[in-house]
Amino acid sequence: MSDRGAQRVCAAFATGALEVFAVGPLSAIYKRATGALEVIAVGPDSTIYSGRTLLSQRDASRPRRQ
Repeated sequence: MSDRGAQRVCAAFATGALEVFAVGPLSAIYKRATGALEVIAVGPDSTIYSGRTLLSQRDASRPRRQ
């Protein structure tokens, strides 16, 4: 993945915000950690944490109730 692609992904997030989103197998996820960005690789059965919400990757594409 190029730095340019990473910049495009990170530009979609508001500063300090967390967002739940679906990812494909072996995708890279960018998360904010102490003011810096950290890149982690995820597999098809990964679990994604968003704030206090625990969401399995298979459920990530389902709409959340308000």
